[in-house]
Amino acid sequence: MLLVDVTPDGAILLRPAGIYPIEIYSDERVRELLEEDRLSPEESAGLEPRRGA
Repeated sequence: MLLVDVTPDGAILLRPAGIYPIEIYSDERVRELLEEDRLSPEESAGLEPRRGA
């Protein structure tokens, strides 16, 4: 797989493309990921804006 670019002077530049596997998530896996992404109450408290700082 190659990426094709055209330079300002009209030359064609071929570059190797990075190919990465894609994982398709089930609805259950999406729910698991979202649950893991939630902040704990302690983490949330640490993000509250500090007044007067």
